[in-house]
Amino acid sequence: MIIVEAGKDQDCAARSQCPAASACSPLRLAPCEGIQHRHAAKLVLCDALERIANSLPGPVDRHLCLMVAAGLVPLVRDAQRYVEEAVFPACKFSVVTISFGEPHPST
Repeated sequence: MIIVEAGKDQDCAARSQCPAASACSPLRLAPCEGIQHRHAAKLVLCDALERIANSLPGPVDRHLCLMVAAGLVPLVRDAQRYVEEAVFPACKFSVVTISFGEPHPST
């Protein structure tokens, strides 16, 4: 998947190469941008987990552990929900449109 971040007043630079471009709207976040934001949040969480692991077997920053524990499940749930509600429908719409020219009425 091509991940490009466009500003609010910009068109996506990868639109001509993106199979899901028809699902993009200037009024809302493009599916690939939503994925990019969630991926960045996961990387922050991974960095925190690595800091915790690197401190072992010495003293552990309990506050950092609590912050990671509190953020892990909501982040994973949000990412999964976003993929199911925004990314998959965009890809499905694109595949139907590319394959048949017009989306099927049931989509």
